[in-house]
Amino acid sequence: MRSDAWVIHIALHPDETVSAEMLDLVMAGASLDLPLVVLFSGGGRDHLRGGWASRWRQLTDFGLARLAYQLEDDVVFRPEMPAEGLDATKVEMLLEHARGVLKL
Repeated sequence: MRSDAWVIHIALHPDETVSAEMLDLVMAGASLDLPLVVLFSGGGRDHLRGGWASRWRQLTDFGLARLAYQLEDDVVFRPEMPAEGLDATKVEMLLEHARGVLKL
């Protein structure tokens, strides 16, 4: 069973140039009215805190994409914006059932 959502999986730590390009890519997809889920894992979860959080927040504020992050058993993570925490099983299902996955 496939979902209608496209998943953009971001695992890289924030970096001024690369992160701006990633956000531009997601915004381009959102402008096409594509159902998007942006999944942050590993170092990519840092996009949901600090200075980058406000930039990504526009996606949820305007209903352009669903944001999610992968939970890690040994780490307490609190994003500074609305994002859904997914355990490993839910992440696997999300990726398996996505229309397509772009990993950054």
